[in-house]
Amino acid sequence: QIADMGFDIESKKISIAGEYAFSDNDLNLYSPLDDDDNFGDAAAVSGTLNIVKPFSINAGGRYISSTFATPGRIDPAEFNRNWNLSSSTDNVRDLIMQSGISTEADFGTASFQIGQRNLGDDKSQRASFTGDIHDEKWTSQISLNNAKSSLGDRLDGKLTIARSQETGLSLIQNS
Repeated sequence: QIADMGFDIESKKISIAGEYAFSDNDLNLYSPLDDDDNFGDAAAVSGTLNIVKPFSINAGGRYISSTFATPGRIDPAEFNRNWNLSSSTDNVRDLIMQSGISTEADFGTASFQIGQRNLGDDKSQRASFTGDIHDEKWTSQISLNNAKSSLGDRLDGKLTIARSQETGLSLIQNS
């Protein structure tokens, strides 16, 4: 059994969102033994402040208890890899705190994020940058991700340059 509730508050300058969920997962339904680990909970909160156009700052965090049970996966593929952590995340507490700044203009966008994640006894710090520049004929996208954890340092990057559909498609990609 799982229950979930959330909220969204938005105005011109600020937006705040939150979510709380709890689960009751009894792996041994026919016995009262080991009932002390049936309850699990998770919470997430995020906010964005539009400081001066076109800049905004954002912050967020999430907590997932070690006994929280879901019917399926919560995180997208490659999520643990982006944090440079082991993919074995069963039955451990997960705490993430992140903040960043972003900007948007007619010709493109840019975003920089920093964060820390505690997954059980493992810790990771992460910095990431994403951006794109475009005009009528070309689109360029870049993403960089640097994560430092007990497994070591990991730097990933991707650059994509493409011509628009009107002039035919030309693609240069580097991962």
